[in-house]
Amino acid sequence: MNDAMTESLIGYKQRHNGRFLRVLLYIIMIWLAIMNIWSMGFKAGTDETLALWPEPLEIERAEISDRTKFETTGTASWYDYKLGNKQWSIDHATAASRDLPRYTHWKVTNLANGKSVVVYINDFGPEAWTGREIDLSSYAFSQIGSLKSGLIEVKIEAYDN
Repeated sequence: MNDAMTESLIGYKQRHNGRFLRVLLYIIMIWLAIMNIWSMGFKAGTDETLALWPEPLEIERAEISDRTKFETTGTASWYDYKLGNKQWSIDHATAASRDLPRYTHWKVTNLANGKSVVVYINDFGPEAWTGREIDLSSYAFSQIGSLKSGLIEVKIEAYDN
C-alpha cells in the first residue's frame, strides 16, 4: 500500500471512531428509556409482579378547610434555584410546602427573633422524611434569618392580601 492509502485509512478510522461511540451511546440511552418505561408497569408489593421499588410512605396531609384559621409551627429551610437563566429565588419571596395549597400567600415568622415575611407557595416540598414544614426561597429566608443558619423554627399562618 502506498502512503496516500495508509493516511486515508487512518483518517477514516479517526473520523468514524467517534461516530461508533455516539451510536453506541444512543443505543444505550434508548435501552435505558425503554427499561424505565417498562418498569413503571410494575406495582410495588404485589404478588403478581416484582417489587422494583419500596412501597411509598403513607403520610397524613394537613386538612385545611378554613385557611384563615390555620396556623402551625415547624422547621423551615431555604432553597435556591434558577428558572431558565434567571436566578428566581434571589428576589422573590416564594416557598414550597407539601401541605399548604399552591398559589396562596402565607405569613412565616421566625420564632427566635420575631421577624416575618409573606411568601407565595408555588412549589411542592419539602419531603416528609426531612421533618421540615416549609422550604423558603433564599430571598424569603434572608428576610427573617441568616442563610448560614440553614434551618430555623417558624410559625406559619394565613395571610390575606
